Amino acid sequence: MLSSRDVNRLALCLDKVPPVDDKHVTKSATAPEKLLDCVLSLHRRYDEFAFPRIRTFKNRHPNINTLPSLCQCVAKCGGPARFYKNELDYDYPDAAEMFGRVLDYLTREINKYPGNTEMEKCRNWAVSVSVAGYRRIWRGRNIPLFGIAGWQYLRMLFGADTCKPDIAVKRFVEDCLKGGFSARSIVELMERAAPLAPALKSFSQPVHEADRRIWHQYNDRKNQSKSACR
Repeated sequence: MLSSRDVNRLALCLDKVPPVDDKHVTKSATAPEKLLDCVLSLHRRYDEFAFPRIRTFKNRHPNINTLPSLCQCVAKCGGPARFYKNELDYDYPDAAEMFGRVLDYLTREINKYPGNTEMEKCRNWAVSVSVAGYRRIWRGRNIPLFGIAGWQYLRMLFGADTCKPDIAVKRFVEDCLKGGFSARSIVELMERAAPLAPALKSFSQPVHEADRRIWHQYNDRKNQSKSACR
């Protein structure tokens, strides 16, 4: 049971996180780009690893702008493993398997939601499901590397105002509240606290903005620590 005291304390902590320059906003526009953004950034550094691969793929295949067209590209390559190796320069079978299963799920699932375009359907999917939906949907399916943080990040990329309980957000929440919390509880705390933080109230998506600020603060501190050790 999450307490109002914890929510209010977290809101005060979120109010103190500095803003981030708009140049850091994710530029991925199509559904294939957003999906690649999600899966390539899991357990990898975004700027150095994920972003260059997304950009290269986009430049090489400007006409792949829907999930079915991405599925066709994967099939022509001979499957997810070869697609990852040949198109994304990423020779990691487990990650490729994860990508293939998430692509298959999303391609089928969004057709259950209303929308005149694929992106509208994806957004309606993202805001209709919840953090709790992760376990219901993936129950009985062993999808390597794609945990609750991946699920949440995919929802964020398609328009849900939520956060991903990665190491940055987890550390921030637990340092603020001086205790340990499950990934689901961290998401629920952030979803309740961010709209209450004065510095975030002007944003249409305060939880997403809080996540973005925390992520950049965490990475800035990590980079500063590395520089100090040199």
